[in-house]
Amino acid sequence: MASTEGRAPDLSQRMSTPAFYERIAVDVRVERLNYTLINLEANMASSDPYKDINNIIKIAFIVALILGSYNLWSFFNSSRYQALCGASFWELNRPELESCLDQKKELDK
Repeated sequence: MASTEGRAPDLSQRMSTPAFYERIAVDVRVERLNYTLINLEANMASSDPYKDINNIIKIAFIVALILGSYNLWSFFNSSRYQALCGASFWELNRPELESCLDQKKELDK
């Protein structure tokens, strides 16, 4: 029988150890990280800062427009009910709102 002292273990012996699989897992993780870094660098190099700022400004403008429209609607809606019933739109429940609308219909006649 041949002596195996001083020789590297063959592949089947190396595959039976947990260290072999840990090494494969580390290699896979390193490859994924390298791939991610390459993609991030490519994305960062191709992004235009002026385009990013313009997109942020557009989003802020849209949000301001929506909030401003809501505030304007709320002001006029609340003013109408305040003038008709002496209470804000937000303070009245459904039957009280309907009675205010009935009062408005009576005034329109």
